[in-house]
Amino acid sequence: MNEQLNTNQNIQLTVLSPLHIGAGTEKRIVYGIDYFYDTNKKRVYIIAPDKLFGALRNKGANLNTYSSMIADNKKRELEKWLFDTLKISLADISAYNYSLNAPPDNEINTFIRSGLNTPYIPGSSLKGAIRTAIFHYLYQKHEKDNNGNLITKAPFPIYKDQAEQYLIGNFDNSIMRHIKIGDAVCIKQQLALSFVGLFNLYPNNNSTTTDWASDWKNGFSITSETLEPTSTAEFRLSIGQPFIDILSTKFNAKLPQFIHQVIPQKNPLKHLFNIINSYTQTHLEREIAFFKTYDHAEDSDLIIGQLESFLQEIVSNSNKNMCILRMAWGSGFHAISGDWQYIDHTDTGFQKNGKKKYKSRRIAYDKCMGFVKLNF
Repeated sequence: MNEQLNTNQNIQLTVLSPLHIGAGTEKRIVYGIDYFYDTNKKRVYIIAPDKLFGALRNKGANLNTYSSMIADNKKRELEKWLFDTLKISLADISAYNYSLNAPPDNEINTFIRSGLNTPYIPGSSLKGAIRTAIFHYLYQKHEKDNNGNLITKAPFPIYKDQAEQYLIGNFDNSIMRHIKIGDAVCIKQQLALSFVGLFNLYPNNNSTTTDWASDWKNGFSITSETLEPTSTAEFRLSIGQPFIDILSTKFNAKLPQFIHQVIPQKNPLKHLFNIINSYTQTHLEREIAFFKTYDHAEDSDLIIGQLESFLQEIVSNSNKNMCILRMAWGSGFHAISGDWQYIDHTDTGFQKNGKKKYKSRRIAYDKCMGFVKLNF
């Protein structure tokens, strides 16, 4: 029955840029407890507790010595005791390891994992990103006043801070209730550690052409587990057609007022992908313009090249069953919010103190984060 009432499709997901979906602060990997770094091999070793305690017993070491060093936060002393005094091999006590050209931060943000300890992409994360694209699509189609409020047949406009609920619907009667997305199970995974820096704007005192210049925030870095490009996953997508039309025509059910603009009777999946591509194309064009305006920071040209390649892929494959979506941590304020507040990312106003009002960008090395490609 479900196959008859819904349009169901298996979707292939390919990671295009470093993707991080956090497992939560309580799951962070901590130096001296959960990991150690080998400066010679330039590798991060994630410790397997059972292997560590087995090695301590084999060496005849006093476990209380280990416990007291952990309790007293004597991590450097612990490292010397384990590897210099007891001569324990890091490779022998690790669960897995990563190549990294410099020591990571004290804590490492971990990627979310299943009960089998395998990384996956939650359906809720995918659905949230798709909801963002749908909101952008409906907001752009709707007539607005000069303040960005929605003009309706009612005497008063729908203020922009209420626009999302008006266009998509409330929890009980939302368009998103008719789009169901399962978790994406990784087929080919390449987990790595990425140094994530902040791309910021600062007053430009050395130029007469731009008042602001870009640079990296000095001393700021977040080490995170990321799914790397070419990693693949698969998930199930279900769209409520023809169920929506049955509810409407046979039962006269009250449906979200703009649902047929998002989920039409014919080719609903292809239409949804077109919505996502339209949104991502707009977002990419605005981000490219931002980075080209503020290209002072090192590696700006690499960031621009990456974004332009994604844009070209959307334009070149507009008639294929493919879309590019931006999602998850590091995708930035504009992407997360639906990119509707500022049509120009270089003109986002000023704070009361005169400082340019802008949003920082989290960049993994020289790559913008969170781009994935969907195919069916």
